[in-house]
Amino acid sequence: MKELLSCDIPKQISVVRQLINEYLVSEMNKVGMENIVPSHGDILITLFHHGNITLKQLSFKIRRDKSTVTALVNKLIKSGYLTLIPNEKDKRSKYVCLTKKGNKLREPFILISNSMNTILLNDMNEEDKNILSKYLAKIQENFMKELEKEV
Repeated sequence: MKELLSCDIPKQISVVRQLINEYLVSEMNKVGMENIVPSHGDILITLFHHGNITLKQLSFKIRRDKSTVTALVNKLIKSGYLTLIPNEKDKRSKYVCLTKKGNKLREPFILISNSMNTILLNDMNEEDKNILSKYLAKIQENFMKELEKEV
C-alpha cells in the first residue's frame, strides 16, 4: 500500500502543475497578454530580476537547455517583448533584453504571481508553508543529485 501512495505523488505534482498553468493562461488572457504562455514566464521573470543576460546565463538560471530557451526567446522577440543586443566582450554571444513592451509585463506578472501564491497557500499556516517549501526543495535536490549521477 505504501508504494501506491508514493506513486501518487508524481501524479499530484503533475495535476498541480497543470492547474497552475491553466490559471496562469486564464489570468494572462484577462489582462490582454498576447502570445505569452506559461513557459515564457521563467524567461520574463528572470529578466525582470537580473536585467540583460546572455542566452547561456538564461538557460542556466531557468534550468532549460539552450535550444529550448532559444526557441522561447525567438517567439518573444517575434512578439516584440524581447530583443538581442551584441555582447561587446564576446562576439559569439548576445544579451537577451526586455523591450518597452516587455517591461510593461512586469506589473501584471507581479499581480498574477501574487494572486497565484495566495491561491496556492490558501488556508496554510506559516508552519505548513515552511514544511511544504522544505519538502519541495528536498524533492528537487533528490532529482538533481540523481541526474548528476548520469553525467
